[in-house]
Amino acid sequence: MKRLILLFLFCIPTVTLSAKDMVTIRLKIDAGRNYTEFYFASNLNGWNPSVGEYKFQKSTEGYELTIALPSTEIISYKITRGSWETVECTGTGGELPNRIIQANKIKNDTLIVIEVNHWKDEFANIPKLSTKSINVNIISNEFPLTKLGKTRRVWVYLPSNYNKTKKRYPVLYMHDGQNLFDELTAPFGEWGVDECLDTMCKKLNFDVIVVGIDNGKDERLSEYSPYDFKVKPDEVNTWDVKGTGDLYLASLVSDLKPYIDSAYRTKSGVKSTHICGSSMGGLISLYAIMRYPEVFGTAGVFSPSFWTNMDSLKAEISRNKNEKWGGNVYMIAGELEGSRYTSNMTEISELIERKGKRGIKVSSISMGQHKESFWRSMFPDYLRWLSSYN
Repeated sequence: MKRLILLFLFCIPTVTLSAKDMVTIRLKIDAGRNYTEFYFASNLNGWNPSVGEYKFQKSTEGYELTIALPSTEIISYKITRGSWETVECTGTGGELPNRIIQANKIKNDTLIVIEVNHWKDEFANIPKLSTKSINVNIISNEFPLTKLGKTRRVWVYLPSNYNKTKKRYPVLYMHDGQNLFDELTAPFGEWGVDECLDTMCKKLNFDVIVVGIDNGKDERLSEYSPYDFKVKPDEVNTWDVKGTGDLYLASLVSDLKPYIDSAYRTKSGVKSTHICGSSMGGLISLYAIMRYPEVFGTAGVFSPSFWTNMDSLKAEISRNKNEKWGGNVYMIAGELEGSRYTSNMTEISELIERKGKRGIKVSSISMGQHKESFWRSMFPDYLRWLSSYN
């Protein structure tokens, strides 16, 4: 007899499963909708929304899928009807957090029942509204990053009091600019950086200019990595990446920062110049403070993808003899991201501290997932940390 687990949220901590462990997922679907095809899109199948092997089958109880769980730490998944345009969503058409299966919640012959009430295409005719504040503007849709040989859309957030004073402001450079300020440009939800700053700056007596640089889409992995790497991120895909992160950072330093310092009232010194990003953006932010310690005073490192090339990163830290780099790194990862994030983050932070660097804040956050909503929830804490340096 199957053991029943009602999972409308997510499962919790991690062990390794053998291939004999089986789990059946049963969907509860509103009977008023005439949908008949459902798929399990996950890190097990490269997030393909329509793999036949992961199609739910009609049963007397509804729609069910039975899978043999591989030796993997965390299963992240969503339900689709065959495409990302028909993925499950919130009651307002918004992005849902990934559903999570963690190994110690699964025993052989386990049944998981989930309820899906809304689908993205049901909201296709409802126009999305811009959520960016009046303090956010686009500097250019094609700002030249000459060292990289590319152009990027660049955003700027100016403090609410910018036009009321003559004072100068510290600057925070952030990667993945399309995800920072506006739901219209953020496919998986935005960080809400502008709303957070509008509120937090008054409480902290800390004002900062934020510059957001859009990622290079298909070139993102390359541009946010200083190293070549070849890894298997899931059960299907292999990433074979040639790192161009040095060129990307050189463009920020030689092209973008001089422009920002000339166009706005900035505090241009290293103590007032910061860099921050998530995932691969976290990796390149840590690298930036090591490579350009005379430019960037702190690094915000959210859910860093150190696992893509731990050996090169550890060697980089070990041989770094630049005394200008004093530390000053804020690092977080979520426990629901798995040990390749949390354990690698801890290992790298300890290696940095053994080099005599100071000001390293490291936190593993319970229930944190690898997505914008998690990073948004942690941004106020990062701002508190950052405000102590200005």
